[in-house]
Amino acid sequence: MTKHPRYAMVRQPSAQPKPPAEATMPTRPNVFISATSGDLRSVRGIVKDALLTIGCHPVEQTNFPPDYRSVYDMLYGKISDCQALVHIVGLRYGAEPQPPHTPRRSYTQLEYDIARDLQRKRGDKRFRVYVFVCAEGFPYDEALDVEEADKRELQQQHRRALLQGDFLYETPADYQALKERIQSVWISCGMSEGKLLGHMLFVPVISMLRFGDSFG
Repeated sequence: MTKHPRYAMVRQPSAQPKPPAEATMPTRPNVFISATSGDLRSVRGIVKDALLTIGCHPVEQTNFPPDYRSVYDMLYGKISDCQALVHIVGLRYGAEPQPPHTPRRSYTQLEYDIARDLQRKRGDKRFRVYVFVCAEGFPYDEALDVEEADKRELQQQHRRALLQGDFLYETPADYQALKERIQSVWISCGMSEGKLLGHMLFVPVISMLRFGDSFG
């Protein structure tokens, strides 16, 4: 039987080119945890465990070199290796590098600034920033000392900037509420326990959150 000319020659589809290395999605998203140790040490551990449960790799920085330039470069490099940052805001300002002739920012606040810069450069779908502003009644860790008045005021300024700014945030009532919200945000992105599904962290999930949304 003679084949129809239309089907006489069938060209095999060429192999699809592999995506460039920089476009390859990590199998375990790196998530930087940004929170002061003085009043939120327990929270850092809770968030770390929650991220591990859903298959993410938590990243922290607890030791800092004395030189400001080294601190900034180190933090920028570490955070830029991540796909998201979780910024948890308490009442303590924490330690600061205190460089001359620059606005005062604590290490934790610098982490937040770097994350917003990366989000601006990469786009909201390539680097996400999740903000949790804890209320005064949150079960904070008991501090060993009382911070100086100027540090307390600087932290209040940071809190006001977040609460009155254009970016979204949530206000957890307690440890359990924070843990559940961390897990539910990632699971709603396509994440099941121990397994990364497709576009996790690269969809606009934070649009689900409302300004000042309180939970618990």
